[in-house]
Order: sequence, then C-alpha cells, then structure tokens
Amino acid sequence: MDLSAGTGENVYNLNFTVTGSYIGISDFISDIENDSALGFKIENFYLIPGASTETLRATFVCKEITIRDVAASVRKTTTTTDTSANT
Repeated sequence: MDLSAGTGENVYNLNFTVTGSYIGISDFISDIENDSALGFKIENFYLIPGASTETLRATFVCKEITIRDVAASVRKTTTTTDTSANT
C-alpha cells in the first residue's frame, strides 16, 4: 500500500497492490468495501495476470481517507498482502 497526500489536512489516498488468486483478491476487496467502520470506496480497479497462471495482481485506490497523527514528512508506506492463502 502506498500512502499519498489527499486534498486536505490529514486526508490521504491509499494505493493498493494485491497479488493472489482471483477468489483471494475478491474476498479481500469485499472485506474492505463492506467494512462500515472503514468506509472505503474502491476506485480505479485493475486486475492483470501475475507471475503465474494462478496468480493475479490487482491495483486500486481508496481516496480521501482521513488519517490522524500521520507525520507531515510521511508520504509513502509500503506493505505486501498475499491473498493466495485465502483460497
């Protein structure tokens, strides 16, 4: 996940890259969109083949997410989520 500045103070865009099986990616996205506490809306969704025939790569963004207490110097954080175990 990449964290980039949004349009206001304490507002960020979360840019996700997820690799795994189709069902694993689908379940992950469903969990994010259906979590009322998060309130995330998935935008700019792309699904492309990955390194093997069983692995796919999805990219998407959740825009204008309020995150408090993030240092002003922080603009990018990277984590990896492998959804292949979710099948």
